Amino acid sequence: MNCNSAVNKIEIKKVLVIILLLISIKVDYAYSQEDSLKIFSGKKKVTAGSEYDRTGLTEFFLGKHWRDLWTAPFYADVIDMEKFAGGLTPLKKGGGLQTKSLRLKGKDGIEYKFRSMNKDPSKILPKDLQNSVFADLVKDQISTSHPFSAVIVAPLLNAVGILNAEPIVVVLPNDRSLGDYRNEFGGLLGTIEVNPDEGGR
Repeated sequence: MNCNSAVNKIEIKKVLVIILLLISIKVDYAYSQEDSLKIFSGKKKVTAGSEYDRTGLTEFFLGKHWRDLWTAPFYADVIDMEKFAGGLTPLKKGGGLQTKSLRLKGKDGIEYKFRSMNKDPSKILPKDLQNSVFADLVKDQISTSHPFSAVIVAPLLNAVGILNAEPIVVVLPNDRSLGDYRNEFGGLLGTIEVNPDEGGR
């Protein structure tokens, strides 16, 4: 066995250990940050997607998936728009078809992107199906994905030395600091990270 092969096996073992640790951590513990920089205004009890709660025959036919995580309540930090990144100013909505996203400019000169944790794939359907039972079934299959996958992937990428934008789980405040975006994004659960278009700045 050569050295490169041995090193690769060690790195793979590290990644597997991290995955096992993350799976075993309770939701309410894993997604509560230490606020040493005082960039949060408080915490809010939330669920990632209470609409994915299914039991009995409905769950049997649609699948169990990650419903337990989507429907588990936990506390998430609420961003202080005046303190995070020195102060955040909403710029514009993102163009995603499934995820709600909002770009914000920090007084630190960096642009950030907020993405909603929950998704709605109905917009990719033909218009005559977007408000149908079929759309509801398509939406329900979001439960096949892990709600915290973006947060879990970041430390795994770090472990193998891959550059990435590390997202953190947050709630946007429901106040006038969001301006025209308050109605759509106020109180919304999601992740915030440096906008990848920033080119690594």
